[in-house]
Amino acid sequence: MKKIKLIVADHDAAFLQSFGEYVLSSDAQHQFDLKLCTSEESLGRYLESDEHFDLILLKPELYKQEQLHSFRGIILYLEEAKKNIETNQQLFKYQPITKLLSDMLSLYYEQNKSLDANNGTTGRTSIIGFYSATGGAGKTTLAANMSRQLAIMGKKIFYLNFEVLNSRELYFRSDEDKPSLEVFYYLKAKPHQLMSKVETLKKHDPLMNVDYFDWPTNPEEMLEASKDEILKLIQAISATDQYDYILIDMDSSFQVLSQAAFAACDQLFWLLNNDMQSFHKTNELLKNLDQLLGKGHGVQEKIEYIVNRFTGHVSEPFITYDFAIKGYLPYVQEWNPLVDRDQMMSHPHYTQELLAIIRGLVETSKEGAPNG
Repeated sequence: MKKIKLIVADHDAAFLQSFGEYVLSSDAQHQFDLKLCTSEESLGRYLESDEHFDLILLKPELYKQEQLHSFRGIILYLEEAKKNIETNQQLFKYQPITKLLSDMLSLYYEQNKSLDANNGTTGRTSIIGFYSATGGAGKTTLAANMSRQLAIMGKKIFYLNFEVLNSRELYFRSDEDKPSLEVFYYLKAKPHQLMSKVETLKKHDPLMNVDYFDWPTNPEEMLEASKDEILKLIQAISATDQYDYILIDMDSSFQVLSQAAFAACDQLFWLLNNDMQSFHKTNELLKNLDQLLGKGHGVQEKIEYIVNRFTGHVSEPFITYDFAIKGYLPYVQEWNPLVDRDQMMSHPHYTQELLAIIRGLVETSKEGAPNG
């Protein structure tokens, strides 16, 4: 994950101290390489050095044309009165630092044309898909638990739900009032602004420590998006360079959203329920992948088969399908009937097996080790 090299310059030492303490004590420490300046002289020393900086946030009084004329990054200005904000290079200084950082990043991505999503991704973000040929296989439970465990390991995670009837709100919650559905407006009408809108329209679950989009069940705009548009959305999130992993929770129906996720993901965790229907439908779908996706799709090379609700053995008829099973998640009787989120995120046996899968398949893949 690439850090943005940021200089913040202001005569106000108290503001700089608060800004610096917040960055160093929050997840923002993974986003920024921060330098603080209280004078024109200290700003000048950084600019005259050989070090490259991506972004300067400064009080206008510290601006000197001779200092900044050769600066190749983005310059934004701190304004102490909202009435003085007239351009997209100005930010209101006296607002919560979380909001200030969010607005700053949004302007940075919008102005930094070299990071346009159409240019592809940097390759630092791994994209993991979760799929099952049958509904109710535990796909979202796995995606949510893996999001949580990777976040505990210090990884930056974006959870992306592509289910038509999504159950996202059972796992990810936030008090933030951000209309994530506007993502699809920008995707269609203003795609050049899409990456900057990821920052302003995403939500953050403080308990799970995961970012996500919050859109309603069965959103018409999402279902009308083309495969290329969905791929642009995934690329835009990746191109921000803020995330180690994007986890895509796919719908079991084989529609455009799933097809785009199949194409974009680096790994595909394919859940098999420990029953004949799940194995049979998976086998039938695999037979038709060439027809559905076109030859040369490469999906089967990405698949990691995981058996869910495992009770200690796989029946003999299931073995005849010859799927290369890479992991087993236990049947958890306490989850039947449905329980609350805390219970779903803290079952010791499930978590133990999940961590084995993460260590054996996810992290080794990230390091470039073979998945076998």
